[in-house]
Amino acid sequence: MTADDGTRSIARSSSSDTTSQALVSDEPSTATTATTETTDAPTASTASAPAAQLLPTVTIQTPVDAASFESPGMVHFLGVAADASGADLTSRIAWTSSLDGALGTGGSVVKALSNGTHTITASVTDSAGRKRTAQVAITVGK
Repeated sequence: MTADDGTRSIARSSSSDTTSQALVSDEPSTATTATTETTDAPTASTASAPAAQLLPTVTIQTPVDAASFESPGMVHFLGVAADASGADLTSRIAWTSSLDGALGTGGSVVKALSNGTHTITASVTDSAGRKRTAQVAITVGK
């Protein structure tokens, strides 16, 4: 069966008390699988969400993309992060610059950057080792 969103739904049953369903996108770059299995035993129910839903989130609040800064000047990096369940991971954000390397860790970092165009990356890794990054490009001294 194909849904309006381009996914196919495939249902299989191995016995009268177990049901399994998989949803697969037709596009390989966005393929996700969701599986639900239920039996009569109260603790035997499992569900797995699509892989993208399990990744943590990280957002760069400042600086904004394409921002310019005078040289010499301090740049304030501000971000937030959370795991898939919403637990705060902001203190784990690692900030890096394509020109200057590691900038610091946490939700708020202030750093002087060298002149040039920097790609700023904020990355966070959750307790299961899943990583998510966000990037902005900024210019210093030009």
